[in-house]
Amino acid sequence: MTAPAPTSIQLPPGHLCVTTYGSVTWETTQALLQLQRRVVTSGLANAITWDFVPGNLVDKARNEAVHRMLANAQSQFLVQIDADMTFPPTILETLLVTAYHELPWADIVGAWCPLRGEPYLPTIDTGTGTWEPTLPNIGPLEVIRTGGACVLTKRHVFERMEAPWYGVRPAPRPLDTLAEFDNYCRIKFDGRNPFMHMREWEQISQCAVEDAQNQRGQNPRGLFGSHLATVGEDSNFCDKARALGFRIVVQTNAVCGHVDRKIITPADHKDAMKRAEEQELLACGVTG
Repeated sequence: MTAPAPTSIQLPPGHLCVTTYGSVTWETTQALLQLQRRVVTSGLANAITWDFVPGNLVDKARNEAVHRMLANAQSQFLVQIDADMTFPPTILETLLVTAYHELPWADIVGAWCPLRGEPYLPTIDTGTGTWEPTLPNIGPLEVIRTGGACVLTKRHVFERMEAPWYGVRPAPRPLDTLAEFDNYCRIKFDGRNPFMHMREWEQISQCAVEDAQNQRGQNPRGLFGSHLATVGEDSNFCDKARALGFRIVVQTNAVCGHVDRKIITPADHKDAMKRAEEQELLACGVTG
């Protein structure tokens, strides 16, 4: 089934912002120029405000983008695109049609965006707490977290949520979080935790204990503080949005690429030659 053209459905005006803490890659620039031409030909030019927000930190750039969008009373959504992404010219249409026609209940709609490092997982978390291996072009998926590299967020999400919307936060162990919650309950309920005798509390507490034991097993000396992890600014934003009851979707049909840069060293050449030798031996039937 072919999605309707954007001009054939009711779409509100919105804000498209390129967010970056460094320079814009030429691949992203090329994709943006093609996107701009597509916006004109699809009849969306008058509905989109274009912006560029550089920042020393990505969360600073994202928060500034939200401020600018909210300053325009007409803008009903913010599309953020990072300066190291590639995407097809139809990316904006796909996000808009998903958000305002196919799934109007969705408050946040992200694209399928891979991470830089192997195995290049997409920023899709349907409930496991980690980025999950998910193929593109399988339609929309409701998630609990997605990244901020290419994402559409409706205005009411930012209006309901307190600023700053984006920011890295510490990620204590679940065991520590439960201990804090248990203490909070005892303060509010005259020294008792009314959830303590629930089967679900016992189950989640046991899971937290097992996770803590596994962490200690992986880091027996406690080097670098194994529980001193952090939650990225985009995942933190998703967590706050979910806590407020908003729903998040990744439209896997909106596929992005992630521009990577690396320095080629003699070690890369050595590794490449080793792989070539192994493949040659394998082709000759030599193994081991």
